Amino acid sequence: MDLDDPVVRSRVVASSAAVLDQGFQGIHFDFEPVHSGSAGFLAGVVTDTAFIAASPSQQIGTGVNLFGISPIHFQNYYTVTDMGARPRTITSFSWRASSFAGLTYPNTTALMGHANDIVSAAGFPGSSTTSTGPSTSFFRDTPVTVFQPVSYNTTGQNIANYVLAPKFSKNFAFDGTNPVILDIAHGGSGGATNDRWQVDAAYALQTCTYANFATTPSTNGSQRWYFDTKFTYLTPGAEAQSLYYDLGRDDARILPQQIVPSTQPQGTTVTFIWQGAKSDTQNPSIPDLSTLTPWLADVRQLATYRYIRFRVQLLNNLTTKVAPSVDTLTVPFTYK
Repeated sequence: MDLDDPVVRSRVVASSAAVLDQGFQGIHFDFEPVHSGSAGFLAGVVTDTAFIAASPSQQIGTGVNLFGISPIHFQNYYTVTDMGARPRTITSFSWRASSFAGLTYPNTTALMGHANDIVSAAGFPGSSTTSTGPSTSFFRDTPVTVFQPVSYNTTGQNIANYVLAPKFSKNFAFDGTNPVILDIAHGGSGGATNDRWQVDAAYALQTCTYANFATTPSTNGSQRWYFDTKFTYLTPGAEAQSLYYDLGRDDARILPQQIVPSTQPQGTTVTFIWQGAKSDTQNPSIPDLSTLTPWLADVRQLATYRYIRFRVQLLNNLTTKVAPSVDTLTVPFTYK
């Protein structure tokens, strides 16, 4: 595998995205050998990564016509765990269709924000018949309008039963701490057929509140509906860990590492930490893992350790969508 080849690297990224789409939180690779001096020896990437927020007890084929004939305004609630439980820059969403007709919804708009303490703990107030419907008061902060009113044509947007929403004009910064509210309104398809969004219709909390404008006044309600939704977020960076490097003896005098390139794009960072191990007394050609040091910021502290390895974190600039890279890492040393 030639990792100098950008086509090969792009295929690795595409394959990784396919695995992450299945719900995994990360992937561990073991590429050997990768030599220092190779272009893109260590390189970050800024890309959209998908994850799915859904109830594990949903019944496949059960759906609600939140996208349907009539104008409607609704808010859906998503748990901290389902959103990843760490800060993420959300860049899009898709709704899972239990039935799909490829309709057009005029005046579709969407906001995203964090739920206030009351909604976080107990879900939306009211019941299927007594709710006041969606309210900006359910947000703990000012929601972000992720796309302005558009005519939302769903034809061609259904990919493996997930229907892509309109393109975000502004991303949403999930804080990793509070549940998320997705607030959507549209003017209804006006046709004779409803699309239906896959749902767990008996969730523990009331995680959907709506105002349906098929009637005057609107029909409002709050329901224990948890909707299967795919979100994407910008990858904040990458992390890699090396195998052990054998310095040959336990008395090396290590100098500070040298990294090429020595400067990175503005707003990005590259951080190395180091770990050492003594040689095994019975077999000096392998490290003695019982002597492992903590991870250290200064490689010179490992001067009496024959085996060293590094862990590197590359953080992207999500605003400008640039990523750092390392082409060469050199660790000079002499023997005492």
